[in-house]
Amino acid sequence: MNATPTPALDDAKIDKALATMRRPLAVWGFNLAKMPLGVAAGLRVDHIDATSCTVSLPGGWRTQNPFNSMYWAAQGMAAEMATGVHGYVLTQAAPVPVRMILSGCQGEFTRMCKGRGRFVFEQGALVRSRIEETLATGAALTCDTEVIGYDPGGEQVSRWTFTWAFRARLEQRSR
Repeated sequence: MNATPTPALDDAKIDKALATMRRPLAVWGFNLAKMPLGVAAGLRVDHIDATSCTVSLPGGWRTQNPFNSMYWAAQGMAAEMATGVHGYVLTQAAPVPVRMILSGCQGEFTRMCKGRGRFVFEQGALVRSRIEETLATGAALTCDTEVIGYDPGGEQVSRWTFTWAFRARLEQRSR
């Protein structure tokens, strides 16, 4: 445990990063640099704020399976991005490096997704609390996040749980 207090997350950096993720060209650049397959698939951030994120993905030839519905892996990519954007933004606003890695994934499918799918994440506050806790303690922590996928008619098509692992490197204070 670190004897000196660790500064909190920088809210100004968080607000700036969230504003950047609201710009389609910036999201395209982020995807190109961090998730190139997202560019090819057409991932788009439709909404993001401090507590929620909605990512959408087009239906059609880029994301379909042989049954003319959205391929499960394409849904998973969009769902993961909906949860991962919050963790990424928050770790970048941390005063020390914070390791972030996906450590688990589970998906459940309730119906076929035909057309543009929307993947809604509403646990940004939970992710923030886990990152703040690792900043305070230096302990490796996990965070289970849930995303719900919807078809264009608003019907649920899938439910995802992603487990993210966070660990602050308190011995590295300069960034």
